[in-house]
Amino acid sequence: MALKIVAIAVSVLVLALLGINFAYDSARHNTQTEAVADTLVTLNDDWLYLFDGETLSGWRNYGRSPETVYKWRIEDGALVASQPGFFNWWGLARSQVFGGGNDDLVYARQAFSEFELSFEWKVPAKGNSGVFYLVTDESQKTASRSGFEYQVLDNKGHGDGDESITSAGAIYNLVAPSGSVANAAGEWNEARIRVTDEGIEHWLNGEKIVDLKRGSPEWNELDDPRINAWDRAGSPPEGYLVLQDHGDEVAFRKIRIKPF
Repeated sequence: MALKIVAIAVSVLVLALLGINFAYDSARHNTQTEAVADTLVTLNDDWLYLFDGETLSGWRNYGRSPETVYKWRIEDGALVASQPGFFNWWGLARSQVFGGGNDDLVYARQAFSEFELSFEWKVPAKGNSGVFYLVTDESQKTASRSGFEYQVLDNKGHGDGDESITSAGAIYNLVAPSGSVANAAGEWNEARIRVTDEGIEHWLNGEKIVDLKRGSPEWNELDDPRINAWDRAGSPPEGYLVLQDHGDEVAFRKIRIKPF
């Protein structure tokens, strides 16, 4: 009898999750933004502008088709992720439980190996997001499985700010920044990511806060499959850039890249 009750309870839970999943997709469909067809990107002084401040041209959700873009909107020349209400967290949770794509935003027009990426970001109080790069495998449940993450965070309001290795500007959970130089919640921050054959640099508000040199003691001490794959290949892998949807509001603007 007890086993029957447990089986019924499990069945009800699964049906409830599927119901939430259906409701969430319906809600997202009602608020989706139409993705704009591929258009010519402006080039200037070797910089490739990935976002024109007006359209979603070149962008799509992680692991999904390019016809529509969910969760993200354009506001005052910025890419903004927000989904008010109860289902705000569901895209992230669903990809972990059921697999498939999620609401992260991929620049799908081109992959990059060695580059300098420049962008500005802003989060509200307790906000958490990130920028993934060198993402090589979208069949993985999250971009962090194959790519590195530049942490985007309200250091003072979010618990991840208590540990340097997960604070703003870190190579998330891999290399801590040299200092805390993020602006207050609600203010714009200037960021740069530089990837070359020699290693990875993270910059925040004009300061270099991560300088991971390939072959250095710090590099060699990292037991990480992404680092190991880089060592085996002898150069950084070619991968995509991904803006993270972590269930919190986040805004990005002035996104440009200089490939080497």
